[in-house]
Amino acid sequence: MPAAIKWPQRCLDFCRLVGVRHPIMLAPMAGISNPTMVAAAQRAGILGAHGAAYRKVADLDHDLRLIEEQNVPSAYAVNVFRLDLPKEPPSEESVARSTASLRPFYEAVGKEPPANAQTVMAAHLDLIDVALAHRAPVIAAALGAFSKEEVRAIKEASPTTKVFGTATSVAEAVHLKETGVDAIVAQGYEAGGHRSTFLPATEMLSTFTLVPQVVDAVGTLPVIAAGGIMDGRGIISALTLGASAVSMGTAFLPCVESSISASQLAAMRAPAAHTTLTKAWSGRTARGVASKFTAEYPDAAITAFPMQGTLTGELRKAAVEQGRTDLLCSWCGQGVRMMKPDRPTVADVCEGVLTEAGLVLQELRG
Repeated sequence: MPAAIKWPQRCLDFCRLVGVRHPIMLAPMAGISNPTMVAAAQRAGILGAHGAAYRKVADLDHDLRLIEEQNVPSAYAVNVFRLDLPKEPPSEESVARSTASLRPFYEAVGKEPPANAQTVMAAHLDLIDVALAHRAPVIAAALGAFSKEEVRAIKEASPTTKVFGTATSVAEAVHLKETGVDAIVAQGYEAGGHRSTFLPATEMLSTFTLVPQVVDAVGTLPVIAAGGIMDGRGIISALTLGASAVSMGTAFLPCVESSISASQLAAMRAPAAHTTLTKAWSGRTARGVASKFTAEYPDAAITAFPMQGTLTGELRKAAVEQGRTDLLCSWCGQGVRMMKPDRPTVADVCEGVLTEAGLVLQELRG
């Protein structure tokens, strides 16, 4: 293991707050993270976050049991989408328009678009109840903000549980502070997966533009920098800007413990691979590998989240099975070209970035 790093006091405070050795969080990647990956992060001394947004109640309960059976004396987080789903489904016309535009892509993989699609997502409050039943050390929200009442209820039900929020702007960070969260993830433009914007925004800020502004705005509340952080250089840069910890997702995608497919990794590692922001896959803005699908699917045909994701679900599955990198949904951040070229373990990535961080500090200190 790398030599011990002398972290800033605010980083040590964060580590004590959540019960980890290093101020690093495995980003909550729904569909990629799994109990084995989360437990591996725990063993490495970082906060392992489980993306629970698309899990059913029973499945999440099973996941958390598997994590706890690893008996790792370190914290984990459960991340849910905190958004109010539409009371009424998208109009028949909207769904039909999206389905018609999807047809040529489905035909390319030898399938038909789904008929009479129904979207079923567990309510965030039901997922929170599962996490509370397990006394999850951290419960985090994305794509929206817990209300003051929800934060209070979580802490009353489980006084040891910490609550995180996710902000993409200073205004959102200030809003989250007022709700009583214990830490804020500042998600920059570079980050992979869904943007967590929940207030009207006029611009998208990069991680290293957003973080210092959020730090200045929320005072002593811990800020976790997210987006584009791939190695020790990124970690030290984020901490220099005032972050108490960092969240890393794309760096861990190739790990043997992750649920990523070989096809998705191939798409990310293609020589011409680059990322784009798109609503085409899910109906919400998210960053992933640019493809034939993201380039050609018409914006005007996109229906609401999460119905759009339901309509594209079988296409995404078939593209993985058939190795159709031109039709894959591969969420990742702008740092994707900095991924390790092999299939490391979570422990390998952690050891590597901590070693790099230590060397950067040595160089800066002369």
